[in-house]
Amino acid sequence: MKEDPATSCLLHNLGWLYYKQKDYKKAEALYKRALTIGEKRPEVSAPTALTLHNLGTLYQEQKRYKEAEECYKRELAIKERLEEEDLDFADTLHNLADLYDAQERYEEGVGCLKRALKIKEKQGEDPELARTLHDLADLYYVQRKYEEAEAYLKRAIAIREKECGEDLQTGSYLHQLGWLYYVQGRYEEAERYFRRALTIREVLLEEDVQMATILNNLACLCYEHWRYEEAEPLYKRALGLREKLLGAHHINTQRVRNNYINLLHATDRHREASQLEKQSQ
Repeated sequence: MKEDPATSCLLHNLGWLYYKQKDYKKAEALYKRALTIGEKRPEVSAPTALTLHNLGTLYQEQKRYKEAEECYKRELAIKERLEEEDLDFADTLHNLADLYDAQERYEEGVGCLKRALKIKEKQGEDPELARTLHDLADLYYVQRKYEEAEAYLKRAIAIREKECGEDLQTGSYLHQLGWLYYVQGRYEEAERYFRRALTIREVLLEEDVQMATILNNLACLCYEHWRYEEAEPLYKRALGLREKLLGAHHINTQRVRNNYINLLHATDRHREASQLEKQSQ
């Protein structure tokens, strides 16, 4: 087989097909062959960068983080030489940030996302910019840097509301902001955002796992403030959804059931609590 750009492209495309079929071993071998041909060329090239990107993604999915990181960094180095710091460049920075997040290398992840943010801010306010702001908020949240997390998440919500209205993703962002307030004990603000997130899903008739989580969190907030009559129907709805979507014995279903059992005991309904406890056995 000739070692020219056309051959390299063919190998890369075939590797991509195997990747889509989750045949990672064959995909890796083909990507590597394409890479070997591409790197023999005297000039750096965008196709070589693309092969490195896809090989990095393959490694990342297999949790081969060291190899994935090397591929992404080599890809970014090529694009820097080509002066292609564009949205694709930003997406690679996102992948690298996800990789660092998985390894709890949060500061490095923040560095990547801030660099991606500068690129995306030049493109204007759109859902992709909101995604970067949201991911930055996530990294600050896991480091308990709540003030920074709040600022980025609020910006993300403002952009999504402006560009997309109250869609499911906007609702997810609102719920996350509510949770951020909840863990800080800012309960009035938390409840306000939980209810906004719940309303969006109810309006859109989206009874999913996320709705069950919102219902459970809102119920917990009410329960902790002795508002048992408000908490009970929320727990019931959350439990019904999780049983339907995840099954009666899934760990997340059991957590909601245990929360509801605690409420039954708190309201002296021990027989009902006992009957519900049997379902967890």
